[in-house]
Amino acid sequence: MSRLNPEQDWVIHDVPELRIVTDALWDAVKRRKKEIDATPAVQGIRKSRFWEKKRSQHLLTGKLDASGNLWLMRDHRDSLPTTGGGDHGEASRVLECR
Repeated sequence: MSRLNPEQDWVIHDVPELRIVTDALWDAVKRRKKEIDATPAVQGIRKSRFWEKKRSQHLLTGKLDASGNLWLMRDHRDSLPTTGGGDHGEASRVLECR
């Protein structure tokens, strides 16, 4: 198990020649981020603390791909078959995803 070293043991050096963003651009982005963070929408999102709430489970959560194909869980050791019906309404075609 890896652990962080204590902060007093950290060695930190400023190496400006390795920067890929200029200081002016960095400062402008930080200012813009502060402006965005101060908006009522962002304040409301932070106040709601949505990330601490558990999402409800739905019947097909995690079982459909982007095209609407249903992932069939069969006993295939090295592949995962899907129905290839998609928006055609047919489930006769089966794809093997490895």
